[in-house]
Amino acid sequence: MAETMREILYRDGSVTTDALVGEGFTATEIVEHSEEARRLANLVLTVEGQGGDRLDGIVEKVLIASAPLMPVTAGGALDRVHLRETWRAYCRATAAHRLDPWVSQSERCLHLLKAFLSGLPLLDREKNRVVQAVVVAQKKRVQA
Repeated sequence: MAETMREILYRDGSVTTDALVGEGFTATEIVEHSEEARRLANLVLTVEGQGGDRLDGIVEKVLIASAPLMPVTAGGALDRVHLRETWRAYCRATAAHRLDPWVSQSERCLHLLKAFLSGLPLLDREKNRVVQAVVVAQKKRVQA
């Protein structure tokens, strides 16, 4: 149930009872297991005692570029829905770049990454470090 809750959260932005029923859970299962499942889902989404990812964690998640692994920061974001959509767009562009690494795809990835990073409360030098890590990874992929 925790995994399903994470999927619903990334898909819809919030987890509702109706969404869990739509995924095949019964009312009894939801009542019995939803609190524990929510706790387990939150453990994966955030590390207890830490409000968000540190810069190294953000770099790692950006290099992996998996939609469920969106970087979060302690300061939070002003517009989480827009941030989530921008992250998904970046992940799709990165997946396309992995399949067909060419210069225009690289530029598209960087443009979407910068749009995503603009929604995070990071310093410019931190954003530049993240972008530089992606540029290095892209160059390795293109040269391979």
